[in-house]
Amino acid sequence: MEFRKRWMGLLLAAALGISCLAGCSQPAAGTTDAAGTNESTAAVANDAAGADESTAAATSAAAEGEGMFTPGTYEGEGKGNNGPIKVSVTFTADSIEKVEIVEHGESAGISDAAIERIPQAIVENQSLAVDTVSAATNSSKGIIEAVSACVTAAGADPQALMQKTQDTKEATERDENCGILVIGAGGAGLTAALSAIQSGAGDVVVIEKQAMFAGASSVAGGLAGGCSKLQRSFGITEDTPEQIFADLMKGGQANQEDLVRLWAGEMGPTLDWLIENGVPIESQFSNFPEHTYQRSFMVTGGSGEMLKVLAEDVKAAGGRIDMETKATALLTEDGAVTGAVAEDAQGNTVRYHAEKVVLATGGFGANTDMLSEDLSVALFYGVASSTGEGILMAQEAGAELCFMDYAKMYPTGIQVEENYARVATVHTALTTQTSGAILVNREGERVLNENLDFVSIKNATKEQTDHLLFLVMDQNAYDIWSQSANDSPSPSGRFTFEEQEAWFEADGVPIFTRSEDIVEAAKAAGIDGEALKATVAEWNQMVKDGKDSRFGREELTALEEGGAWYIIEEKLRFATTLGGVTINTGFEVLNGEGNAIPGLYAAGECVGGAHGYESMPTCMLSWAVTSGKLAGAAVAEVVK
Repeated sequence: MEFRKRWMGLLLAAALGISCLAGCSQPAAGTTDAAGTNESTAAVANDAAGADESTAAATSAAAEGEGMFTPGTYEGEGKGNNGPIKVSVTFTADSIEKVEIVEHGESAGISDAAIERIPQAIVENQSLAVDTVSAATNSSKGIIEAVSACVTAAGADPQALMQKTQDTKEATERDENCGILVIGAGGAGLTAALSAIQSGAGDVVVIEKQAMFAGASSVAGGLAGGCSKLQRSFGITEDTPEQIFADLMKGGQANQEDLVRLWAGEMGPTLDWLIENGVPIESQFSNFPEHTYQRSFMVTGGSGEMLKVLAEDVKAAGGRIDMETKATALLTEDGAVTGAVAEDAQGNTVRYHAEKVVLATGGFGANTDMLSEDLSVALFYGVASSTGEGILMAQEAGAELCFMDYAKMYPTGIQVEENYARVATVHTALTTQTSGAILVNREGERVLNENLDFVSIKNATKEQTDHLLFLVMDQNAYDIWSQSANDSPSPSGRFTFEEQEAWFEADGVPIFTRSEDIVEAAKAAGIDGEALKATVAEWNQMVKDGKDSRFGREELTALEEGGAWYIIEEKLRFATTLGGVTINTGFEVLNGEGNAIPGLYAAGECVGGAHGYESMPTCMLSWAVTSGKLAGAAVAEVVK
């Protein structure tokens, strides 16, 4: 029963992961498959050299009546953020008539604007030189690459469509005034805005740099809500704010105590408040061992649905949300923050003058320049918008930063490109729990009980050579892993059979090796083969003896010798960071002397200290919405 609960929790967690991978269907009848015909359309999408000559040639051909394209409908593929994007493009002799997304696995919410806008822009402008969507750049480029492949298949040169129309409209500058300016429309920002309005504040404006509500909160798996009405409705009545506080302090080890005590008391009421405001939270998420009691829940439809509901609530209550408006600096006067400078989607400069500013700009995991050496050993798998500019703007205004060396790090990452990972958590856990699969280091040695909690596996991984472990499997174990990976409902954890096979055939990233000879499989993965052979023999003997005398693993299954061996990398990964500005319990941002910077408040992931060194499962989103709600109410008290 305990295993079933644990597995279902992992499956639910995976179903609400961060990124996604799509397989590709065969082309529909009457279409031509252009996948693979484009030699380097990604480069084409970023390099318009020679476009003038190509355009001239195409124009000449059209003038002679030849037409630019071979009419018809074609299908092509491009590389999205998390896997292939397949499009269908219909051409007349001289125009792109229609672009449709046939199949993709991009993350809902994050890629929505790109999926909608890029095809429209290509048709409207009859050009591939269209602007990518902020924070959905890879999705945008994947669509352009796929359409480029179709252009090639239709007999035209994509370069001919790479000349961008010059925008002759000059950028403008303007000033706007508001009572409260919230920078960032994620979980913290939207709750801050709604809470401020409900607490009596007027003239609340939210600015968001992206075209969609797609920060880290949009892809969080679940949120903690101890001592909520919802928790009690499941018969869990023993939980207390004191126990929540103790769990959080134990998990983080060095948390800012006054913030944690405030959070522990408001976590449950905040979850109830979200429900009262229409956020669909009904189901338990998982019973994570870090929590003394089950207090984790999930938003029906994913946490991105929560942001949509909150955004509508803010607007219905009289607030305003300016999308695609990126803050570039804080306005200051005599040491006080008085607003922010921003750039809108048209490149215009907007100076927002506000009585108070709430910083809710998220973390910095996607900004390699801000990552410490400790974080550089892990792969990022979070959202592209986590670039940390809000933290840097606050630092420019005098804010003291803390915990900037820390992130919520996990094991079981599969590197899919430079500095970027996807997630094998569910597949690996299922495999080690139901087969004889073991984890080893480069020296070919087991280093822990493979079925411990994530933090223990992460800490063990950090201590190994090159900061990685390897999952060693026989045929039975690999069949379990492979099927789970292929069938995963998780956007972040789906690895198709075709993709797995390609990685085994490749020699590089990620490390996937197989062989009938375990020593050869180990050698290909960079592992001491003879040591691994001895480790497997030792494991099988312990299974026969009925006891893991090394690490106490209870799930004992022998590895079958004489068949194929499979070895897959398991690297460190992170999506959210734990450092940021220092605040007090009034959510005022503090300077180096510990004094509040007048006019500046902060909430969510851009705040350091609440989590300490380690964020517990489902606590990142809980902190975002709880701190946002409390910050909004605090600001409202001083401006209304």
